Amino acid sequence: LGKDETVEDLANRSSRLIEVETFLQKGIPIVCVRLHAAIITLKKARCRGILAMLDADTCEWVKEQAVLTEDRSEDAQRIHFKDENGRLLSLLNTHALILRIKRMSSVNRI
Repeated sequence: LGKDETVEDLANRSSRLIEVETFLQKGIPIVCVRLHAAIITLKKARCRGILAMLDADTCEWVKEQAVLTEDRSEDAQRIHFKDENGRLLSLLNTHALILRIKRMSSVNRI
């Protein structure tokens, strides 16, 4: 949680200093790992109504990206999707990161 707030604060205050391509390259795997963990949690909780609303192709892409990230041990060890109590990180923070990535990529046309 603290890291998400720090990144958001940094992005708001120093957006001109951020190397956009690097931010996107590192941010997308983080988002994919977190979303994939959330989808797995929803499947275990049998939340079929929510899962039915998700786009299957997007879910598959997120899963592929999460698996690729987890296969790269140096990246996987640094990406956390649970808090210190073992609970899934807030989807609000993940959503904020997704919006930041989307905004940065559209402004910079990446």
